[in-house]
Amino acid sequence: MGQTESQDQNRMDGPTSSSPNLTENQSIALQNSDEFVHKIINDNQFWQNRGKDIICDFQSKMIIDPPIRKLIEQLRADINSKDLDKIARENENSARKYSSIIENIKTYKPYSILFEIDAQLEQLRAENDKEYQEVEKLKDENKRLHDEYEKLVKQCTSDFDIFI
Repeated sequence: MGQTESQDQNRMDGPTSSSPNLTENQSIALQNSDEFVHKIINDNQFWQNRGKDIICDFQSKMIIDPPIRKLIEQLRADINSKDLDKIARENENSARKYSSIIENIKTYKPYSILFEIDAQLEQLRAENDKEYQEVEKLKDENKRLHDEYEKLVKQCTSDFDIFI
C-alpha cells in the first residue's frame, strides 16, 4: 500500500530516480486509461440494471394469469439470486484485473495494455449480449406458457359447453 502512495506522489511531483520515467504522453495515457476503466465498470453495471428493467417493464405491461405469475416470480427469484452472486464475483474479478492493468501501464507497457483493455471490453459486451438473449428467451417462454394457458381455457370452456 505504501508503494501505491509513493507512486501517486511521484505522479504528482514528477518522476524521481525510484519511479518509472513517465513522459507527458505516458502520463496522459495513464490518466485516460483510469477514466476508461471506470467507464467499463459503469457500462457493465448499466447493462445489468437495464436487463432487470426490461424484465420488470415486460411483466408490468402484461396481464399475467396466476399460474404463469407464480412461474415468472420463481424464475425472477432464480435470476436475481444467481445474478447478484455472479455480479459480485465479476466486479471483484474486474477490479483485480483492472488494478493489475493499471500497474502494468504505470511500470511496463503503457500502450500495448490498451489492446488488452479493449479485448476485455468486447468480452464484457458479449456477456451483456448473452444476458440480454437470456431475457429474450424468458419472454418467449412466458408467451408460450400464456398461449398454452389460453388454449387450455378455451378447450375447457368448449368441453363445458358440449356437456351442457
